[in-house]
Amino acid sequence: MSDFGLTTKGFTRKPYTQIIADKEERARDLFGEDIELSERSPLGLYIQSTSWENSILWDVMESVYYSAFIDDAEGKQLDGLVKYIGLFRKPALRAIGRVIFTGNADRAIPQGFRVMTESGIIFRTTMAVIIGTDGHVEAEIEAVEPGRTGNVTANRITSMFNPIAGISNVNNPERTSGGTVIETDEELRERYYRSLSRKGKATRAAIEAAILELPTVKDARVLENYSMDVDENGLPPKSISPLVFDGNPVEIAHAVLATKSAGIESYGETVLEILDNRGVLQKIGYTRATEIPVYVEVTLYRTPSFRPGYEQTIRTNIIRYIGGLDVDGTEFNGLGLGQNVAHSRIIAETRDPGVRDARVRVSLDGDNWFEDSIPIPVNQIAITDFERVVVR
Repeated sequence: MSDFGLTTKGFTRKPYTQIIADKEERARDLFGEDIELSERSPLGLYIQSTSWENSILWDVMESVYYSAFIDDAEGKQLDGLVKYIGLFRKPALRAIGRVIFTGNADRAIPQGFRVMTESGIIFRTTMAVIIGTDGHVEAEIEAVEPGRTGNVTANRITSMFNPIAGISNVNNPERTSGGTVIETDEELRERYYRSLSRKGKATRAAIEAAILELPTVKDARVLENYSMDVDENGLPPKSISPLVFDGNPVEIAHAVLATKSAGIESYGETVLEILDNRGVLQKIGYTRATEIPVYVEVTLYRTPSFRPGYEQTIRTNIIRYIGGLDVDGTEFNGLGLGQNVAHSRIIAETRDPGVRDARVRVSLDGDNWFEDSIPIPVNQIAITDFERVVVR
């Protein structure tokens, strides 16, 4: 058996130098040992040229081989693999928010009316509204283009795309949010492994997988109490309790109803009544995860090789680890439900040849600081943003 290609140990790519050596050996077998194969000889140049093309083919063959494995596949190849369990990559989502229109009383603003920021990020109203007698009206908006560019800070949506008479001003009093890019390969792989039970029913893993499949859900866990007593989490006997971060309540309730076992209570702080397949009202409870704001203060002790502006990279790394909104509108998922914020892990995000040492303090309110990890209960999730993380 060849040492290269498909072997019992997997796929072994033949390196460029070995391809040349094999071709030179073949040339000597055909033309004799004294054949001229130097780098400047015609045959030597031909061997080098064809060997380079062959090495590219070996690279392609190696990529094709590894594209069959979840841990190595990328892009469309990964999309194809996850379809075997009925999973699909989550699409990019549009940012949503609200604006306040100012103008003449009884002035109608149609659905789809476009407003924008000074930099040209366009939003549209999601329903028709009418300006009240006080000269103001609130309207829900969504970004025209999906993606994180629609996550803008407050007071940035101040222009109208096609102004109409009777409307003098528009402004967003709060930041818009929810705009995300298409699910990354890493995020899809993680969800794949958490969704291997999605085809099942009436199991904790299957319920979690069904909830995680919803496009606006960022994380989910399902607690269960199979005893005849109220457990330490407050769950009634023989019940489940879905814990969900973000997501549409009705979609979550339907996902739980479709996968939970018959006769088992779905317990939670939020209770919705939805119709089952027989038209019977069913009460489905779940608990929305409580966000725990995390403040981080980093003091760097720099070396002469410190790169100017690297503070922003460190800040982004910390936000990516914990989860939250970065200054450019990127929203990182970060830690999941019930995952502690490790103090040492934040310190690790400051490591760089230009940083001699770093002092990291954390806080839950921005006033009381400490140098330790933050425990996060199972029904809560840590969250931060570019305003809560300071790097000096």
